[in-house]
Amino acid sequence: MKWFIGVFSLIVFFLPTSKVCSEVVQFQQISFTTLCENFQPSISGNGKKVVFLSDCDIVLGSNIDQNYEVFLYDLDKKTFYQITKTEGQGKNNQPSINYDGNYVTFRSSADLVPEKNADGNSEIFLYHTNTHHLDQITHSISPSINSHPIISKNARFLVFLSSSKLGGEEEDPESPQVFIYERERKSFSPLTNPVLSPSFGSLKNHRETHRVGLSKDGTKVLIATSFPHTQDEPLKRSRLSLTLYDLNTKEAFSINPPENLGNFGHIHFPPSLNGDGSRGVFLVNQGQPVLDEKKGGDQKLFLVEIGSSKWASLIEPKNCRIHNPNLSGDGSKVGFSSDCDFLGENEDSGHPNMEIFTFNTRTKKIRQVTHTIRDFNHTPSMDDSGSRMAFGSDRDIHEGSNLDENSEIFIAVFNP
Repeated sequence: MKWFIGVFSLIVFFLPTSKVCSEVVQFQQISFTTLCENFQPSISGNGKKVVFLSDCDIVLGSNIDQNYEVFLYDLDKKTFYQITKTEGQGKNNQPSINYDGNYVTFRSSADLVPEKNADGNSEIFLYHTNTHHLDQITHSISPSINSHPIISKNARFLVFLSSSKLGGEEEDPESPQVFIYERERKSFSPLTNPVLSPSFGSLKNHRETHRVGLSKDGTKVLIATSFPHTQDEPLKRSRLSLTLYDLNTKEAFSINPPENLGNFGHIHFPPSLNGDGSRGVFLVNQGQPVLDEKKGGDQKLFLVEIGSSKWASLIEPKNCRIHNPNLSGDGSKVGFSSDCDFLGENEDSGHPNMEIFTFNTRTKKIRQVTHTIRDFNHTPSMDDSGSRMAFGSDRDIHEGSNLDENSEIFIAVFNP
């Protein structure tokens, strides 16, 4: 597929030093658009490229119909590339990028490889940014679901959710399972099974929900499995099961929470792993089975040391929300969005704003990165070093650059 090159310039802005951290943060606004949306950014491990979704005509004349397309931005070259070019009913979503930015994966219902997806089912695709070659990884039939692809550092593995018969299993559109795809062998392997749920015994017939994370080096897969509450069967133990798969040794083991931490509710977002899979972070709801969208419910952000199965509660917000926790490759920093007022810096009138925060796993300090009013900042994505974070915002973060308050893509650069 042909790449289209944009001519947008990159503008750098500066913010003052935080109250709780000696780092200086500078913002780079990547997209400059009007009456459209840019969101779901994913930054490469080396922090040099960002892939995102947009319905804007960023590469002029290439997205006039304003369909949601996958775009790539090269921070060194200050150049945009449009990866998909679709029309009509085709939908592109959930882009993810590998360490050096040479591979991008995403889901799409479009017929991107001619005649390979004529039925318009949601499939997984892989794009090579150097050769411009696009592969359709899954080939399934509606109503199968393929979603949430993650790509390893060297692009050897793709991990994703699917309800299709990729590994010969029975199809169940309501209960997608975790699969891994090995690119060189072009082979699929199921990592979960809808029939067997050994960690839950009598609950194995309940429909489970999986969230999956892949270590940056592509050697470890962490699967968080939760089960729904039922009216006729109150649960007296944890509903959350963590399983780690080592893709080199083909071994799996459980990392279940200690009993003294109490019962766990469902996990809201995929777990995020560091570079070698030695630690991971994930957000769970402890208490009510359904999160109160206004008050936030009883959430907890956990850090797990994989080797020792040591659990630590990092943040326990009350009556506020945390979204999209994302761990840097070196495991030093967690980026997330939240409407909590952790530091007295998010005291907007009415309900606090959704801001971008970081948590330093070494110093145990929270930092509020954005300071805006109304609306929201969202979907942070950390690079391997923890020095760059991509995120979306519909605010005029630096006065005069986003006056129309369009949803744009930004980079926060953390300098010691």
